[in-house]
Amino acid sequence: MTSSLLANCALGISSLVLAVVFFYYHRRYQRPYLRLWFWSWLALTVYAVGAGISYEIAMVSPLSPWRTTASLLSLVAAYLQVVWLLAGAAEIATQRRAHPGWLRALLAGAVVAGITSVVVGMSDPAGGSLRLLLRVGVRNLVTGVAFGLSGVFLWRVRTKHPAAGVRIVAATFLAYGLLLIQVSLVSLVPERLGEAYMALLRQVGPFDLVAVTLIGLGLVMWLLEEEHRRLVRTLGRVEELETRDPLTGLENRVTFLHQLERQLTLAGKTGQLTVVGVVDVDRFRDINDAFGHSQGDEILRRLADGLTASRRETDLVARLSGDQFAFALGGFSRAESAREAAVQYLQPLRFPFDLGARQVHCQLSVGLALAPRDGESAEEVLRHAHAAQRKVKAAGGNDLLVYSSKVVSRTAEDLDFERELRRVVGSGELLLRYQPVVSYPTRTLVGVEALLRWLHPVQGELNPGQFLPLAANLGLMQRIDRWVLSEACSQATRWQRAGSSIRVAVNLSAFSLGDPRLPEQIGRLLEELPLDPQRLRLEITEHDAVRDLDTGAACLAALRDRGVSVCIDDFGVGYSSFNLLDRLPIDTLKIDKSFIQRVGRDRREATIVSAMISMARSLGLAVIAEGVEEEAQARLLAREGCTHHQGYLYHRPLLASEISPLLPVPDSREFPPEVMGGPTSFA
Repeated sequence: MTSSLLANCALGISSLVLAVVFFYYHRRYQRPYLRLWFWSWLALTVYAVGAGISYEIAMVSPLSPWRTTASLLSLVAAYLQVVWLLAGAAEIATQRRAHPGWLRALLAGAVVAGITSVVVGMSDPAGGSLRLLLRVGVRNLVTGVAFGLSGVFLWRVRTKHPAAGVRIVAATFLAYGLLLIQVSLVSLVPERLGEAYMALLRQVGPFDLVAVTLIGLGLVMWLLEEEHRRLVRTLGRVEELETRDPLTGLENRVTFLHQLERQLTLAGKTGQLTVVGVVDVDRFRDINDAFGHSQGDEILRRLADGLTASRRETDLVARLSGDQFAFALGGFSRAESAREAAVQYLQPLRFPFDLGARQVHCQLSVGLALAPRDGESAEEVLRHAHAAQRKVKAAGGNDLLVYSSKVVSRTAEDLDFERELRRVVGSGELLLRYQPVVSYPTRTLVGVEALLRWLHPVQGELNPGQFLPLAANLGLMQRIDRWVLSEACSQATRWQRAGSSIRVAVNLSAFSLGDPRLPEQIGRLLEELPLDPQRLRLEITEHDAVRDLDTGAACLAALRDRGVSVCIDDFGVGYSSFNLLDRLPIDTLKIDKSFIQRVGRDRREATIVSAMISMARSLGLAVIAEGVEEEAQARLLAREGCTHHQGYLYHRPLLASEISPLLPVPDSREFPPEVMGGPTSFA
């Protein structure tokens, strides 16, 4: 075995070892360029072994086909190595994956270049200058340039990430590339061959082994340094997550309390007041359901921007959880000044947010507490601000309340109220009032809306807004809905037996609307009474409809199929009013009283109401106007084509016994009286 074969075998073994190293680290770190370099050094192994075998065969039989085969494999592998080497270096420099189509084209070109070199070299069988030029000069030139360019690419990476591993690999690539270019240039000049060329070859052999060793060592150092940098970044990110909210970038609850504690300590030394506020977004889940969670996240970011818009260096702002934020403002001498400052601080949140083509106005429940008046520790002050905020929420939201000792003193009363509410269904304390719906201008009764009241033994008659929010929090809404439906349908049956054809409207909560058993339950109730389904209208608000739009639409469609009428209540005040008209199986639209009450005084509101009525009529929907209190409003609505009105202009909510005298004269063509049969339970 000659020294040339030994040198090539040594190069092949060292290249194979380095290829295995690349493969191992590719599996471990999942770096795409390591996979390319694995193939590059595997190709270098094939080249080294093939070139050594070809040289040994040439010494015995220059024209042997085995020599041609070995030369073909070695040269194709040499050019493939260049492509994979450059592709890997380019991925490192650009931080982008090599385009598969371009990579395949370059690999095909490398195969063609290797085959061409062998075929053309066969025309010089004596091993003259042409064969030397193609197999040594051109190959070394191309490989040297590839190593040089790769070294330049890596050197650019080194300037971004100064690490010893990158320096070693980049410097080795550059040095090895320059040496191969020098060898190729000497081989291109025949008269310079001889001792000079052999001297260079003697340098290349040992340097091959040194280069492979340095590249392997540099790569290991490089990956370890990169892993260290990633670990440092991860630890920094973890530390940031421990102190900040990732969505908004605000401080989190832990950091807020820590900073607030320090601020209160400093304020205590100067005797100044600090106001702490808790801000909660009302009905935020409905916003998420209507627009999607990504838009909901965008609203939270906008709220965070609003809270920091006028933030002073000493002010604190945090996102506590979900849709809840907190802030702390210091440096006040009077409680009233602190409250006014908090109100002013929240002004940027009072404006609607633009979400593409839509505007969303967020209603906020805000609780304030003052330190040291309402507590000396950060935990205590924040807890009292929370208590004030919950009071606002329970009262319907969209307000601001300053904490006081009275809030705490009412806790026992609240617990009693909660216990009473839990037992109210079946206690005989719930009742229904019915507000008439009339036809204008005759004022003939055409229907009624069932309105729930609670005859509280101490507080008297309570409206729904005074107890239904708490009932929803306690999970009582479906039980209350069932009672209302059963009671209203029983009363409608009695009016039906009397020959009346009026329709009874019942408000349905989102909790019942999301129950897939609702159509079957209502159908069974109507059969047991019995009550004509056309005598029942179910009313749902826009904000309840969008909570689970698909389930609600399926439920309402099933009820429509049974003959029950469906109405959108409070139309115009929801998040996506006009979108609902296409997606829900409704037949009636009830315009919210907030539009009606301004229609006689505001031309713009009149235009909006007119557009609503025209749109509803074009869709084949009946229209009811609620909240009609003035004759001018009634006349304007009638001119626009809306003749079914509900409001104090005609009647306040009445007891069932007070409705009976208002019933229209029975029509013999209407449904005849029927004997009530079966139970009136709703199960």
